[in-house]
Amino acid sequence: MDAPDCDRQELADALVTLGRVNRYLGGGRLIRRQVSRLLTHRRPGPVRLLDVGTGGGDVAVDLLHRLGRIGWAPSFVLADRHEGTLELCRENVRRGVGQLSKERFSYVQLDGVSLPFPDGSFDVAFCTTTLHHLEDQEARELLGELARISRVGWTVTDLRRSRTSYALMRALSATVWRGRRMCRADAPVSVLRSFTPVEARRLALAALAAGEPGPVLERSPLRWALRGTSA
Repeated sequence: MDAPDCDRQELADALVTLGRVNRYLGGGRLIRRQVSRLLTHRRPGPVRLLDVGTGGGDVAVDLLHRLGRIGWAPSFVLADRHEGTLELCRENVRRGVGQLSKERFSYVQLDGVSLPFPDGSFDVAFCTTTLHHLEDQEARELLGELARISRVGWTVTDLRRSRTSYALMRALSATVWRGRRMCRADAPVSVLRSFTPVEARRLALAALAAGEPGPVLERSPLRWALRGTSA
C-alpha cells in the first residue's frame, strides 16, 4: 500500500477493506473512545483535529458524525504521505459527508515524522493503524510530533502484535480476503510489524518532552490505544 506506483484499484479495494476492519474489529470504537475522553471536560463547540495516516478517511468521517450529534463542530486536516491514497481519501470523504460538510475537511500530503505545523495547531491529533509502518525511531518522532502540535491531547491506535491477532489475519486472508491480493499479503505482515502495548507505551515515553504527562494505555484483544494530554 505504500508503494508510489501501486495499482489504483487494488489500493481502493484495500482502503475499503481497512475501513471495514476499523468498523467491525474495534478500531473505530477504540479511537472514538479516546477522542471522546480527551474532550470530556470541555464545553462542546468548534474543535480542530488532525488525522495522520488517514488512509480512506473513514475514521474522520465517523468522528464528524458522532461528535456533531453531541454538539461539537469538528473540522479536520487529513494527512497521508501517499499521493494516491490522499486522492482516494478525498473521493471517499465526499461520498461519506455530502456537499454541506465537505468544507470541514482539508488535505495535506506529508511525512508524519516531521509535521509542518506550529506547536498547538490542533485541539486533538490522532493516528490509527499507521505506527506499524514505521521503524522505532520514526515511531518515536511521530508520537513526539503529535504531542507537540496538540493543545488538548493526542491519541494513537494500532494493531496489537499477538498470536491471536496474527491467527485472525491469517484466517481472514485465506477466506474473506482471498481475492484481494494486497490485503491478503499485507494483513498478516502488518501484525508481525506491529508493537505490543508495552512497546508502544515505551516509545511514547521516550518521545515526550520533559514534564509532559505519561500516556494512558488501553488494551483490547486485537488492538491497543495510547492517549496523552498536553502539559
